[in-house]
Formats: sequence, C-alpha cells, structure tokens
Amino acid sequence: DLGYEYEEGLSDDFIKNFISKGIDRVNFLSDTMDNFLHFYKSDHDIKSFSVSEVIKEISFFLSSLFDALGIDIELQILKDFSLKGSKNEFQQVILNLLNNAKEAYEGQKKRDAKIVVTVDAQNDASKVVICDNASGIDEAIFEKIFEMEYTTKKSGNGIGLYLVKKIVKERFHGEISVGNIEGGACFTLTFD
Repeated sequence: DLGYEYEEGLSDDFIKNFISKGIDRVNFLSDTMDNFLHFYKSDHDIKSFSVSEVIKEISFFLSSLFDALGIDIELQILKDFSLKGSKNEFQQVILNLLNNAKEAYEGQKKRDAKIVVTVDAQNDASKVVICDNASGIDEAIFEKIFEMEYTTKKSGNGIGLYLVKKIVKERFHGEISVGNIEGGACFTLTFD
C-alpha cells in the first residue's frame, strides 16, 4: 500500500527532491534527443570549452543513477584541454559513451563495476578515453560498431555510436576508436 509507505518512510521534502531531480533528468534527456535530431540542421553555438568541465558535469549528473546500479565513475584528469565547437554536441558524445558502458554491465553481477574516464593532452594529440571492466567487446564487430543501424541490443536502433562518430569527426575533427583491455573495453577520442 503506497499510503503506508509514504507514512512510514517518505517525507514531503524527499518526494519534492525526488520529483525535482526527475524533472531535471527528463529535461536533460529531452535536450539530448533534440541535439541528436538537429545534428544536421545547424552549427549550433560554436565556442571554446573545457573538456574536463563537460565530463565533470555529466559525471555529476549520472552519478546517482550509476551508483544505484553499483557502477563507479572514476575521473582521471591528467591534463585538461579545450575544444572549439558545440558544447552540447560534445556532451551528447560523452553521455552516449557512458550510457553504452553502463549497458555493457546489464545482466552481470559485478561487485567492482567501474567506468574510468581519462582526459589527457600530449604534444601530438589530446585524448578522452572511456574504459569499463564489463568483459569487453567481440573484436569481430570493432569495424561494424560505428555503422548506421548496427546494434548489439535487442531493442537498439544502431544510431548512437554512428552519430557519436559523425559528431567527433565532422564537428570536432577528431577520431574515435574502440579496443579491449584486460576485462573490459575502451573508447578513445583523439583530437589534434
């Protein structure tokens, strides 16, 4: 009985806070969908932004959801760098990659589920590397994983990683690659 639960454990402040956070998440996801739908329509707001700040914002936004699933997000900011372009589009890239990593844990009961996001700028290239420890990806699909309509999910449409690659290449003149590490997979974004 919901009335009993409410009387016993849920305060008005808890419910208001829960609803407020839910509305914030819905608005963020709505903006995410709008950004992907309008990818081809305009160049959006082109500015220089800090890569680590964007990643910190998204990690903060996702932390309670990922914590509830038992997945830790660890940030390693070795050396920050800036990109010029639409901050919203870059947010969508990171959000999509983190969500894919989260989905890789589905059906697993890992006690040490972790996603590590590393930001580093070297002389030759600046990188964002997103690694999980969710058992890795079949190497046979590495080449196909970024193709339109290719998906490994039963209810997937295969557009997520395709758009991620297009945004990285066309908007930020970067590259994206995927590879396995011991016990997991890594997506690497490289920018000149």
